[in-house]
Amino acid sequence: MLSASDVDRFLAREAAPRLQGWTVLEARGHWTGPDGGLVDEATSVLVVLHPPGSDEASLEEIRRAYVREHGQESVLRVDTPAGASFQAPPEPTPKR
Repeated sequence: MLSASDVDRFLAREAAPRLQGWTVLEARGHWTGPDGGLVDEATSVLVVLHPPGSDEASLEEIRRAYVREHGQESVLRVDTPAGASFQAPPEPTPKR
């Protein structure tokens, strides 16, 4: 299991040079291992909002790096269409 600081270091090295931004959610994962045993462990979910078809190579490079560096059997990727917008702060009102 990676600590929060391990995840931060990985993202700084692998995601920061490739992506404009992301969100990390701490979660619990539950799955059946290759031996049939149940695994319940802490996990981190990386959320990346991007236009369809963009960042494909970067996302796959990040995923491959995670598998390689942390000995994972697999790393899940889910692509879901979403609408998103960011609210900018209002323009300051000029003083009279």
